[in-house]
Amino acid sequence: MRTKKIVSIISAIAFIANGLALSYAEEVTTPKQFSFIAKTNVPVNTEVTSNAISVKWITAPSPITVSWWTVSVNWDIMTSWTVKNSDVVKVKMISSQNYSTTTVATVTIWWVSANFKVTTKRDSRRTIPNSFRFSPKNNVELGTWITSWNITVGWLDVEAPITVSGGTLIINGSAISWNSSTVRTWNKVAVRLISSPEFSTKTRASVTIWTWSGKTSTFTVTTKKDRIISDFLRLKYTAVNWAELDLEYASKLITIPSWVTGMTVTGSGWMIKIYQKWSTTIPSWATSWTVSAGDKIRIKLTTPNTYGTISQAAAVIWEKYNIVFKVKTKIKE
Repeated sequence: MRTKKIVSIISAIAFIANGLALSYAEEVTTPKQFSFIAKTNVPVNTEVTSNAISVKWITAPSPITVSWWTVSVNWDIMTSWTVKNSDVVKVKMISSQNYSTTTVATVTIWWVSANFKVTTKRDSRRTIPNSFRFSPKNNVELGTWITSWNITVGWLDVEAPITVSGGTLIINGSAISWNSSTVRTWNKVAVRLISSPEFSTKTRASVTIWTWSGKTSTFTVTTKKDRIISDFLRLKYTAVNWAELDLEYASKLITIPSWVTGMTVTGSGWMIKIYQKWSTTIPSWATSWTVSAGDKIRIKLTTPNTYGTISQAAAVIWEKYNIVFKVKTKIKE
C-alpha cells in the first residue's frame, strides 16, 4: 500500500511540473508551410477563389496578410487579420483583363508565405485579319489625288489598329486626318495618295492592320508615260544597206504625231525636207523647220567614198529627240 501511495505522489508531482513547463513555454506563431494550388485557363476579369488551407503548428494568434487581394479566414473576408491554429484560409482575387496572363496573390502568416497564381485562358478569338490587296493604278495623271478601290476587313473578332505610310486612310468612306485608326470586320478601307509630278514614276502607300501579327498591302500608283518620248521612240527611218559610194540618199517619209504643235526640227548631219500637211507647194531642203501635226519629214545625206562605212543623219526635235537615218555603203568586191 505504501508503495502505491509513493507512485501516485510522484505521478502527481510530474503532472504538475509538466503543466508548469507548458505554461511557461514560448508561444509558437510560425505555422507549418502551406501552399495554394495554381489555377489556369481562367476566364478574363473573373473572381477566383483558392483552395482552403488549414493553419497548423501555432499556439498563439499569428498575423496574416495578403498582397493586393483579400483573404478569407474561416469565411470572414479581410485584407489583414490574425489566425490561430486550425483556422481555414482562402484567397479571393480577380483574374487579369488580358488573355494568357498570370496574376499572383501572396499570403503571409508570420514569416511563412505562399503564392496563389491565376492564369487566364488563351485568346480564342480571331485576332489575325484576312489578307488584303490594293490593286495598282497605272497611267494616271501627274500630281493628282488617286484613291484605291475599297478592301473589306475580315476575320477579326476584335477591334484592330490600322496604320498608313505614304498616304491617307479612308475608312467607311471617311478620310482619317491622321495616319492611324482602328477597324473591325466588315469595315471598308481605302487609301489615297498624290501621284508623282514626273512621267512614268511610281508612288506608294502601305496600309497595315495590326494584331498579333500584321497584314500589309501596298497601293502603287504609276503616272502615265511621257507622250513625247513614247511617240518619238516609235518614229524611225528605215536604214539603207549596200549603198553606193559618194551618192545622195533620201529617207522615206515619217509623219509628225497628231498632238504636236509648233515643234522645231533641225537637221543633224545633212538636210531635211518638210512636207506640210495643208500645203501643195513642193518644199525645198533646209536645215531647220517648224512642224505641226500631220506634217511629213524626209532627211537626206551623201555616202562617203569608202566601202562598208555607216553614215547617219538625224531630224532633231526640240533639240532632244533624234530620228536617225542610217546608210551603209557596200562591201568592196
